[in-house]
Amino acid sequence: MVWPIRPLLNSITTGFALEVWKVSALAPRIAASSAASLLVLTLNTWAWARNAGTGRYAATPSTRTAMPRNDRRLVAAADEVELRSFKATTGRSPLLGFRRRPAFSSNASPGDETTPTLARTVIIATGARANYLGLPNEDKLKNKGVSACAVCDGALFRGHPVAVVGGGDTAMEEASYLAGLCSNVTLIHRRDEFRASKTMQDRVFANRKITVLKSHEVRDVKDVSEDHVTGIEVEDTLENTKRIIPVSALFVAIGHTPMSELFASQVDLHPNGYIKTVPGTTQTSVPGVFACGDVQDWVFRQAVTAAGTGCMAALEAERYLGALGVGH
Repeated sequence: MVWPIRPLLNSITTGFALEVWKVSALAPRIAASSAASLLVLTLNTWAWARNAGTGRYAATPSTRTAMPRNDRRLVAAADEVELRSFKATTGRSPLLGFRRRPAFSSNASPGDETTPTLARTVIIATGARANYLGLPNEDKLKNKGVSACAVCDGALFRGHPVAVVGGGDTAMEEASYLAGLCSNVTLIHRRDEFRASKTMQDRVFANRKITVLKSHEVRDVKDVSEDHVTGIEVEDTLENTKRIIPVSALFVAIGHTPMSELFASQVDLHPNGYIKTVPGTTQTSVPGVFACGDVQDWVFRQAVTAAGTGCMAALEAERYLGALGVGH
């Protein structure tokens, strides 16, 4: 029995938060297949790898609650990718093994240690995580005013004062976007010069609703006792003075880190860590291995673009299998 890829076109909603095992009627079909063709590696694969050997499941942005121990397995269809538990892959053992033929080996599942799961093609959809500042109360106020996506959450603070942290084009874009929604925007950068292009800087500096603070650092975000953001504590690094700026939200725009560590020695990566794909496709440097979503896109990083490349990856994987003569 070979599992068809077509259901992926409905189940891949974003390369960052893809959770195949939660798709109704899909998981039983995959679990029942003993000789299927596709393996999908998601954000949770990366989380398992980061916690190899710890015996615990790490919460990720795509999982609101921890999965029960007996469900911590990658629900995947396969017939030539070997999956083994973390117990057998601690230390320096590679998590994944992509070989340049229609057979890929992986140690990504903390489930059955002895029964191999195999696949002829692999879709990597592990996404990218936003970088945060590491403030004392930052984690406690995430989704309560602390955000890393102005496009996603900006409308929630329409008419309110907000702050943006960062010095690159992304920070400038987010500040400009938020200025169209919010009462005022405070753009904070720790250095006295911005990395952003001059065009982006000029646009921000010309906007009367944006206040720019150079040589300032955010020291904390308030107020946990109110269960939402009420202000931020900033320090002037030149004057060594601190003050509280009242805001309703803090948008952190200091970059993203792709979840590509698992594949560093298996597929070609860009210098910034994102997976290289052939322009206009989701094909990686290894035939039969495709990458979609934010793990290969550092420009757009939107759910809709991730979903689009997820659809592309599913179609390309289907065509790849067709070229191998694998039926449905």
